[in-house]
This record gives sequence, C-alpha cells and structure tokens, in this order.
Amino acid sequence: MPGQGDPSATFTRTGATGQVRRQYLLAPQQARSVSGTLRATYSFTPFLTLQTYAQLFTAGISYDDALYVEREPGRRPVTLGELRPPATSTGRATTSAPTSARWV
Repeated sequence: MPGQGDPSATFTRTGATGQVRRQYLLAPQQARSVSGTLRATYSFTPFLTLQTYAQLFTAGISYDDALYVEREPGRRPVTLGELRPPATSTGRATTSAPTSARWV
C-alpha cells in the first residue's frame, strides 16, 4: 500500500488535475528476458568441498507505435478506445539489451 514503507508522492488536486488540459503519449511495451544458472559442488573429503556458481542474464524492452489522447481537466480515466496515433509520428523506440555475467 502507498505510504507504508514504499516511497510515494502526494499531489494536491489542483497540482494533479488543475484547470489545464492534459496530454498523454502512451505506447505498448514488450519486455523480454532470458536467464540461466549453473551450480556445481564437488566434495574432495567430508571436510573439503568446492562450490561454483555462474549466472547469465539478458533483458530487452521495445515499444510499438505511440498513441495519444488529450484530456479535459478532472479525473476521468483514459480508455483504450480514445487512444489515437499522434499528429507527428514518433516511430519506434527501442532500448538496448543489457547483459551481465557474475562469477562467484
């Protein structure tokens, strides 16, 4: 729940939904990730063991074409049927896929 241990923001009604029209630019997001883990343990004696651990992880996010809606002042929710392509095309934005490896 907001305000119970998690950072949260509180806005006054005039600050969040004042007397100005609000514009939303939204885009469908597709997130992908792949990970793998390898663990091995070898016992030389009952008191001497060797443990190895390897983990690989990669993730990527891509966005489809952006959708736009302009909203009157107030708190009415945005519905999917109201979203339209913007007047100027934003194209497709894609982030790079970070890859990390860890050896312990």
